[in-house]
Amino acid sequence: MELPTTLPSFLLALTIVAAAAGLQATVGFGFALVSVPLLMLIDPVLAPVPLLVTALPLGVAIFWRERQHADLRGVRWLLLGRIPGAALGMALLAIAPNDTLDLLLGGFILSSVLLIASGWKVPRNPWTKLVAGTASGTFSLVSAIGGPPLALLYREEKGPTLRSSLAAVFAVGLLLNLVVRGVGGELTIAQVHCGLLLAPGLLVGLLIGRRLSGSVEGRPLKILVLAISGLASVGILLRALLA
Repeated sequence: MELPTTLPSFLLALTIVAAAAGLQATVGFGFALVSVPLLMLIDPVLAPVPLLVTALPLGVAIFWRERQHADLRGVRWLLLGRIPGAALGMALLAIAPNDTLDLLLGGFILSSVLLIASGWKVPRNPWTKLVAGTASGTFSLVSAIGGPPLALLYREEKGPTLRSSLAAVFAVGLLLNLVVRGVGGELTIAQVHCGLLLAPGLLVGLLIGRRLSGSVEGRPLKILVLAISGLASVGILLRALLA
């Protein structure tokens, strides 16, 4: 298959995909946060749509690896919440400029990170799962970063439960996204081709996650969840301010 960009750029893109996949396989989220902005800087043809194709098998693999630990009942509530979340995201895109939305979403995530860092614990019940799923669906549609609301909700859980539960939500969400894009004619053969070419980076990332995930538990995992969520909020806010 023909490369979508120059060989040096493609090799750099594979390295970034491997690092981003390794982060998600270790912590449970962060693939899009790392890979999308960097690959768009290298060559806009590489992201964001091709990464939807690349990320789908990543989510499936992480879920399958630790499926026995997944909070499947909670996943149902999270997925249910993503339906009104997607609708809310579409409505917001129709009535507000992107920089305003980035300020609102970035501020919301940052405020949540600061509250949780101060010692506030989010109760995990059907209502909070529904709210987190709605927030994730809205954020995914508006900013392509839907992981922080879910990760912050599951921050107190053990790593295997956090990773597998989030992976199940991501996999189903990505599949629906690709189907909708395909039916709407917004998914091209070239984008699928590009995403498949980037997929080998996932294998390296999964190996990294397999080696590191066992050592990133308890307090280190909780700190990483806050740090990555905080980084996501800062990135969204900077994008709004620099727009």
